[in-house]
Amino acid sequence: MSAAPPAPETADLVEAYNDIAYVSDPVPQCHPNRLATIGRLLGLETAPLATCRVLELACGEGINLVPPAAMLPQASFVGVDIATAPLARAQRMVDDDTYCIDVLTQV
Repeated sequence: MSAAPPAPETADLVEAYNDIAYVSDPVPQCHPNRLATIGRLLGLETAPLATCRVLELACGEGINLVPPAAMLPQASFVGVDIATAPLARAQRMVDDDTYCIDVLTQV
């Protein structure tokens, strides 16, 4: 999915995010299984893990999306990021057909 060019007032911000490479590290606390467990412990009704839907804002290279997507092929994973360079790397991982991420989008 392609996005419209950034508005003039945010163009500098977008350019800065693309010029400065940042390291993406996985955050185990964000894994859908952990979040569902915490929800259940708090008395919430959670979606079935196998078919859960995950949205990650500022997903970068998709490091928190790709591993769970590989383990949960019936689940839906969507990542959004303003930086095109890390997003392109994430998209390359998705495009090799090994992973089951539905969409990675650019804002």
